[in-house]
Amino acid sequence: DAACRERLLRLYAGPALRLADASPLVAATDGVTASFVKEWVRRAVLSAVDTGSALDEQALRSALDELLSQQQALTRSMLGGR
Repeated sequence: DAACRERLLRLYAGPALRLADASPLVAATDGVTASFVKEWVRRAVLSAVDTGSALDEQALRSALDELLSQQQALTRSMLGGR
């Protein structure tokens, strides 16, 4: 459920996460597994480090959009994404 996905997001992101309201992002991940959330956060962290920016809503949105794109269908399938 949404509460569990948000807890996983905050757990995997740790103290680096700069996000007050995660509900819009969490709502966009309806039906995904913990493995998907972990990969989502991993990609967001790598992107933030690469660009020298914070792990914030923009980094998470970008990583989520990438994972939900058509090119990532196999990855989503393996991770239990919708």
